[in-house]
Amino acid sequence: MVVAALGPNHQCRILTTQGPTPFEACAAPDRCNPASHGSYHFISFCVCGKVRRHSVNGDEIERSGWVEARPGERR
Repeated sequence: MVVAALGPNHQCRILTTQGPTPFEACAAPDRCNPASHGSYHFISFCVCGKVRRHSVNGDEIERSGWVEARPGERR
């Protein structure tokens, strides 16, 4: 099981990952990495309901933090 930190007292446990889907938009707008754009997009779902988006292009990977799911995003 994959575990990732979310705040000081929370550990996300990835339930499932959706993708790959075609690239749509920057996964982490606050630290956008254009080299990771143009190929694939994945969404990881935590058991708590948070999601983490990944943009992948070869060795370049851009990850968002754990955030609330957008309307329509389901695990």
